[in-house]
Amino acid sequence: MVINEKAKFGIVAIILVALTVIAINYQGKSRIVGLVYFRRESCIIVERTDRILKELEEEFKEKVKITIIDLDEKNLSDEKSNLIKKQEIIRVPVIIINKKEYTGEFTKSEIENSICQSFLIKPEECK
Repeated sequence: MVINEKAKFGIVAIILVALTVIAINYQGKSRIVGLVYFRRESCIIVERTDRILKELEEEFKEKVKITIIDLDEKNLSDEKSNLIKKQEIIRVPVIIINKKEYTGEFTKSEIENSICQSFLIKPEECK
């Protein structure tokens, strides 16, 4: 079977388009979701948000890595200080999921939905 040059070009173009679509669909997704929670004790919803994240941590176990940064804490580690500067935190609470700021409502179902959308392959907890 002989494939002419136009057909070869067409096949390569289709493959490139397919790979681009796959890359776009999986951008920002991972097997383990990283979540950074910036909080301050004086925030009026801190207790509720703390409780929600604790429940999500128990639900997802090792599938979600939650880092809590308390902005009231003295002597923050260099890593935490760098995260505050990098994210330009000026208000709280702020939740970052896989390096993207979460902008939805601070409810368990909404945060959980955003976490589930961040998985490359959805675990049982998301089905």
